[in-house]
Amino acid sequence: MKRLTLISTLLVFVTCVYATRTVDNFLSKSDLQRLNQIFADGLQSSDLQTLYYSVINSKNVPADIKSNLCKKLSALHSESKLNDFEKNYYYTGISTTLACSEKIPSELVSQIKASFNKDFASTQEMFYAYYTQKFLDPAVVKEDATKETLAKKLLVLLKKDDSLQSLGYGFYIAGNLGPTASSVADRVEDAIAQADEVDGKLLQFEGGLSITSLIINGALRVTSFNNKPAPLTVEQAKKFTSYFLSRKSVTQAKGASLLLESLRYIINEKKISPAAIRVADNGQLPPEDPVLRIRICDLFGEPLEKKPASVKVTFTSKSDNKKVLEAESMVPSASDATVYKFDLKGKKLQKGTYKVEIDATTYKQSNLLVNILGKVKLDKIDVSISEADSQTPSKKVWLDKNSKFPEVFLLDHQQKFGLRFDLLDEQTNGILTVHQAFVRFSDASGDEIIFIAEQDVVKAYKFELDVGARAGDFAGKSGIYNVDLIIGDSSIVNSFVRNLGQVNLKFSLESKKESSTTPKRQARPEIHHLFREPEKRPPRFVSDLFTGLCLIPILILLILWGRIGINTSNFSFSLSALGFHGGLGAIFSLFLCFWLKLNMFQTIQYLLGLSIITFLCGNRVLRYIASKRLEKSEKN
Repeated sequence: MKRLTLISTLLVFVTCVYATRTVDNFLSKSDLQRLNQIFADGLQSSDLQTLYYSVINSKNVPADIKSNLCKKLSALHSESKLNDFEKNYYYTGISTTLACSEKIPSELVSQIKASFNKDFASTQEMFYAYYTQKFLDPAVVKEDATKETLAKKLLVLLKKDDSLQSLGYGFYIAGNLGPTASSVADRVEDAIAQADEVDGKLLQFEGGLSITSLIINGALRVTSFNNKPAPLTVEQAKKFTSYFLSRKSVTQAKGASLLLESLRYIINEKKISPAAIRVADNGQLPPEDPVLRIRICDLFGEPLEKKPASVKVTFTSKSDNKKVLEAESMVPSASDATVYKFDLKGKKLQKGTYKVEIDATTYKQSNLLVNILGKVKLDKIDVSISEADSQTPSKKVWLDKNSKFPEVFLLDHQQKFGLRFDLLDEQTNGILTVHQAFVRFSDASGDEIIFIAEQDVVKAYKFELDVGARAGDFAGKSGIYNVDLIIGDSSIVNSFVRNLGQVNLKFSLESKKESSTTPKRQARPEIHHLFREPEKRPPRFVSDLFTGLCLIPILILLILWGRIGINTSNFSFSLSALGFHGGLGAIFSLFLCFWLKLNMFQTIQYLLGLSIITFLCGNRVLRYIASKRLEKSEKN
């Protein structure tokens, strides 16, 4: 047994050393303010549970609110629909925390003390009874005899019910009862093993935040009380923490309280508690200030108790997965103790997305992304005009970065117009690829046609317009057009639209005729939903024939009644009997109407009223018949 314990301890140690003790989230100041606002709003509630969790999480309750709460506690307790042991717990907890001058009624105190000494139905009831007594008289629960008695009762309850909820409450109680209940801590490992993993990133228990918080907090409490190692590995602590942080959008006071309590318990476990490492801003690094800022803090956004000896950063290009910077040192920020900085000036990294790995001694984070923004510059604008069936330009013009066409180029339907240009990174002079590279033609009326410029094999952008072939795009409309170059990308800070000059396009007469006969783009006719047409009904003769066949059994019934006779001696001409038989007749008539013309919803509407009347009348008729039979049997 000792050998197994040693091996498990070594495994935990190895896991702690090599697992990444980091998460990428924490409770920020705005998160904490929102949670505190939930508690502040909860102080106005009339629900005992909400009031309790709001009170215990409010540092300074205003005097007027405190006085009002203390005065109405007794009434709220009486009106509460909660179990007695729950509402007693909340009542005493609020009264004790607020130090109310209004005393808890003596009858309730006696009831609470009596319930504390009885046998409990569940660990949940035992939990509430224990802490209720602790609020009333802490000295009682500290007595060794009381602890020993409660420990025995707890072990019996856990034998009867070892569900996750029962174990969670049991862990909480056992963390207060001393050596007699130390065996409960041995069940923590089995409970933790029942956690469900979500997407390989989160661990939780079925039942959500309440059950997960109950088990984790209780498990950490009972193992700590019995001087045992934390029941979670580093990886488990990380995944449970990620789950708790994913629930930071809670809106109820209980959920907010459980969230804060769970994170505090995890932070107190120094050997497994994860740190939060994330980009301190939006992760966009402009060329004017390319400084990477990384926040390293605890789960409440506070500086780590033991700061890392060094923080190293490694950059890997996301596009080709190559490391461009490795193990560069980051420096602490002078204005924020949780922030570390790394200046990229002089590193000449091309714009794009990079994976960032942070090595902060004990803590490592490798799933951060940053975008290095750049400035683009236009270079080598080559304008060419050639015949449509020739590859050799008849005219070629080179523009510098600020110049325009030297003239208005006249282009007829037998010519081609071409552009070729380079886009360079202003800092590194490397060739850039952008998301948007368009050439726009627009005339004086505001009509515009936009074409895409594409890169060739040497990464230069080129565009070619065959005037005759593209006449349809211009609707055959000849005239002067402005030519604009549109460059845009999410990772550049100086996207631009540059006017290159004007061209005079002359389309052929055939192009004009074709464009005049081609309808302009317009909204299509509205589509109206059509239900499936009903199937054709059979001929009238066939329908009547089958109706007659369906009525034959009724005809046979009437004939047989006529031959054997009908006994109506027991029929009562009371209002209930008439109502019952009349109701049955009305229901059959309703079915006939449904068959002929009513729809299902109309039929149900009428049937509801008829069925209630028929049921009530039928019940009275049956009771009348039963009483008559009873009287007849007594006479006999």
